[in-house]
Amino acid sequence: MAYTTPQFTLASVNAQVGLGPDNIVTLRGISYSASGGGNWMGIDYVRLNDASALPPQFLSPVVSNGKVTLNWTGAGNLQWAPAVLGPWTTLTPAPAPGYSEDIVPAQNRFYRLNKQ
Repeated sequence: MAYTTPQFTLASVNAQVGLGPDNIVTLRGISYSASGGGNWMGIDYVRLNDASALPPQFLSPVVSNGKVTLNWTGAGNLQWAPAVLGPWTTLTPAPAPGYSEDIVPAQNRFYRLNKQ
């Protein structure tokens, strides 16, 4: 027997993002009748992740015309340091995902993103 439910949206069922399963489920019907196993329906929980909770990630840097350009996904504070162990300096005002600066010969620059 086929069962159909009314359409719903995440908002209409008060779905919340975060850790653990939410109140959204997927139903999967599988028939094993041909091999004598009968029919069954599996229920899987679905976890919804808030995209803003994901850590920022650098995209591939671009070097062109004596400049390096950094782009990234997500929200984060861009920091730079002259050595990998720091000291780290936050660039203010915080650039939107995208930052360029001139390449200076014999000068080291390390960059990192801290989640906001």
